[in-house]
Amino acid sequence: MKPRITVYLSDAQLEYLRRQAAKRRRSLSSYVTDCLLGYHVEAAPSAPAAHQVSPPFSALLRDTEERIAKEIQNRTSGANTQLSKELMVLTAMLDRFVLSALVHTPEVPEPNRSKAVASGERRYANWREAVEKILDAIGGPSPEVWHENGQAPAHKEDAA
Repeated sequence: MKPRITVYLSDAQLEYLRRQAAKRRRSLSSYVTDCLLGYHVEAAPSAPAAHQVSPPFSALLRDTEERIAKEIQNRTSGANTQLSKELMVLTAMLDRFVLSALVHTPEVPEPNRSKAVASGERRYANWREAVEKILDAIGGPSPEVWHENGQAPAHKEDAA
């Protein structure tokens, strides 16, 4: 007589194991034994294989993990590639804009800096409003930071 062990399972767990055993046309006892041993011990390559209808649990688990990882990779790689291209375009556009702005605008003399800051903040608020309208039109999200207090972030005069 083979030794017995006792395992406590919920009804749902027991039903799950019964369904898995039935799928493989195995008895519940032999299925659970193979799962338990397969989980802890890989079969030795030189050992003669016993009659085994399903692979060990560790092989099933490894195959499932590989399929999940591959599916995640497939689904995210296309999105990442497109996003990367869009970010590269935006980076190039921003770089060109900054260069153009620096080349075409003179430095503000000290006595006029406060007026320049006020004008810059007004024009910046107008620009933000235009960007929000574009984002609304295309169904994009509005930048959250713009709505925290309803005002533009404060700029220091020495930054102008």
